[in-house]
Amino acid sequence: MSAGILVDSSTIIRCRANNNGGNGIRATYSTIAECITKFNGEHGIYAARTSQISENCLTENGEYGLYLDPNNNYAIKNGAADNTGGAFYSQGPNNYLPTSGDDANYEF
Repeated sequence: MSAGILVDSSTIIRCRANNNGGNGIRATYSTIAECITKFNGEHGIYAARTSQISENCLTENGEYGLYLDPNNNYAIKNGAADNTGGAFYSQGPNNYLPTSGDDANYEF
């Protein structure tokens, strides 16, 4: 399945990625901020490699709201709810995905 928005070495700010068969947004070496993903067949945002993901709203996606591959991704202040697989998933220790403190990602 294809992603709604596929980015490589780009910046995406204040967008919507809704009702896609695959991931809402698939990012590689990119910055994704203040976006809304909803009703996507797979993950709301899939960060494949070295991306910065911040202040996004990820709801009602078919898998995780935010999925991080183990390749140095940085995710802060994202909110997620009602995603089938769960709110957030980090595949390895090389990602930054806080769940407490000022930069916490949160489930609402």
